Amino acid sequence: MSEFSKNYKDLKNQISDKDSKVIPYLIFGIVIGRIFEKIVRAKKKLFKKRK
Repeated sequence: MSEFSKNYKDLKNQISDKDSKVIPYLIFGIVIGRIFEKIVRAKKKLFKKRK
């Protein structure tokens, strides 16, 4: 566990202020992308069952 906290602190120190503002947007983009993929997959399943 101490290795993880040390690595996390090093990573946190390496990220500049500008980069730290971008990270939430990247995470939000990933979440939105996953939701979009699930919606597309669900639509395909629904239309397959109707045929």
